[in-house]
Amino acid sequence: MGIVKKEIVTVAVDHWRTTTPAKQLRHIRILGLDPGTATTGYGLVDLDGAEPIVANYGCILTDKSVPAAERLVAIHEELTLLVQATKPDHVMIERLFFSNNQKTAMAVSEARGVILMTLSQLSVPSTELTPPQVKQRVVGNGRADKRMVQRAVTEILALDERPKPDDAADALALAICGLWIHLGLVEGNPGEETKKLPAALIAMQLRLAEAA
Repeated sequence: MGIVKKEIVTVAVDHWRTTTPAKQLRHIRILGLDPGTATTGYGLVDLDGAEPIVANYGCILTDKSVPAAERLVAIHEELTLLVQATKPDHVMIERLFFSNNQKTAMAVSEARGVILMTLSQLSVPSTELTPPQVKQRVVGNGRADKRMVQRAVTEILALDERPKPDDAADALALAICGLWIHLGLVEGNPGEETKKLPAALIAMQLRLAEAA
């Protein structure tokens, strides 16, 4: 089953690369952000021609031993430096979808608020997507697990190995969504699931693979 899904992702990515209109292939830089107070993942992806290229990825880390307010200030300061240094055209942010852990949900919401404030101060446009919306656009399955998302990200960005840690991999997936939204390959409005390539092709073939 794993091999079948890997081949499906590869076929879909190749189809996208060979069918994207030349007029759409302009330089775009997208920054993906996976918010968290302890760890905020970031992934920077460029499109300059037919191939998406990873410019950078990693995490903004804060010290658990300091007060929460100081950790939020650190996120603001580090994100400001990152945005000023990389100059993204657009930022994609993961929106909290659901959490059984109220403490985690609060921490993520606080980090998200700081991120939105920072981007507003820097006049950088942003879009928020929930994890299922990201999975739907990158894998074609809103319930895909982390392994499937990481595999798709690795294939799409032609990486030699899966990006780590998970927060950075999720941020790269968000950046991919941003590229495709700008290219018109997926819907940009959260909640609208009508897509073009490659997600629709992946979804169709995943259903066939699951039924086999």
